[in-house]
Amino acid sequence: MLFKSATILRSVAALLLLIATGVAQAAQCGNVTISSASDADEVRKQCTALESLRFSNNLTESVNLDGIETVGFVYQHDDCWGGDGEQGDCRTVPPFSISSSTLTNITRGLEFGRFVGLRELSLPNLASVEGDFRMGRMHQLEVIDITKLVRVGSLMIEAYKLKTIRHERLDELTSTFGVGGVSLWDVGSVDSVDSFFKNPIRSNETDLPPTISLRSATMPKVRAVTIGWSRLASLSIIGDDVSVTLGGGSTDSIEIDEIKLMGNFSAFRRHPSVKNLTVGSFKLEASKTMPTEIDLPFDQVSNISLYNNEKLQTINSTPKAVGWNLSQLSIYYNPSLSLDSENRPGLQWYWPRDHDLWWLAISDTNISNAFFTSFLGYHAASDGRGPKVLGSFDVEPRYKQPLPFNCTPFSDLKARGVFPGHFRCLDQKANGAALTTIHSYLAMATMLLTALLALI
Repeated sequence: MLFKSATILRSVAALLLLIATGVAQAAQCGNVTISSASDADEVRKQCTALESLRFSNNLTESVNLDGIETVGFVYQHDDCWGGDGEQGDCRTVPPFSISSSTLTNITRGLEFGRFVGLRELSLPNLASVEGDFRMGRMHQLEVIDITKLVRVGSLMIEAYKLKTIRHERLDELTSTFGVGGVSLWDVGSVDSVDSFFKNPIRSNETDLPPTISLRSATMPKVRAVTIGWSRLASLSIIGDDVSVTLGGGSTDSIEIDEIKLMGNFSAFRRHPSVKNLTVGSFKLEASKTMPTEIDLPFDQVSNISLYNNEKLQTINSTPKAVGWNLSQLSIYYNPSLSLDSENRPGLQWYWPRDHDLWWLAISDTNISNAFFTSFLGYHAASDGRGPKVLGSFDVEPRYKQPLPFNCTPFSDLKARGVFPGHFRCLDQKANGAALTTIHSYLAMATMLLTALLALI
């Protein structure tokens, strides 16, 4: 009887071991290639975790991968040629989808390139991609469902037929394997991308700050962009009738090394929730129809450049600008801009008081001495203290502007050492009169050198 009991126990133990081994074997799988729906069915019934998952270029039917929970690397790439928005020599394939409601984690990355025929990618519970999430030249892709994706190394999407992105929010850039940042190279007719940018995110502090790069040409239906990331290396937007808001309601502090806006913007504003907004360099360039007015709502900024903005009429800084550590101010070719005052309806300008500039250049823009009232007043005060321009001071009013401009006060400051570097200033009479005088110490030095050489 005891012998029989021992035999039964050994049999049960062996069976349990066999079951456990089978489960383990079913759960852990290595490198898998999917070429058909039947391949996918076999894999998802046997595995919950994969070392890598490759989709064959021969795939022509929809696949379901419910049951797969974790994958190391997801990969597909077709070597067929296809330019931006072109089929090229890529074969024609009936549309199909890839889906998994159970996949939650990709430990290294996802990379699709020219995935011919893929119309929908549905990974609604995917929460984390430790490396890059890259989908390039996806010419048939119309729907991406990454609803729960909150953590990613970097993200790039290029799909000119895209109609829908299902996504709630992004919370963290890991940069463990990725380069950091979000680049939307083409999102078709999607009308909002705020889920990627509106909320403050965590990032790997040992890496460089992340970047954001957006273009209206690749997101033509998007009319508003909200940036709530707390720390950025750069924010670059090429816009066409787009409003930009810094801060999304959950962000109280934003620091951006460089903001570059090119094209037409309906608004550039700061959300009331943002208590501190610090920017290294701000550039507004090449706008044709808008904005007509630009606010510079920064608590701190080092460089400001306004270049070639045809319809820009007014600029507004904040009273905090008196304390800006401004090093460079460049205002070039803004033919509709009128810097005729520091304080009038539509124009509020405050000059920094205590910080020396390196570069101050204003040209091909309507300007009068009244725009420099505070700047000149700082140096006329009893303490005689005011900001110097150490590297270059260059002011050239717009040709035939209706405003008068007199360089004498600035020449006097040059003589007092306020402009120790390059100095160039052009007088102009009112009502479009010709230029009358060029105040340039560099020009005078050149003339003196020429005269001395003539005597030798």
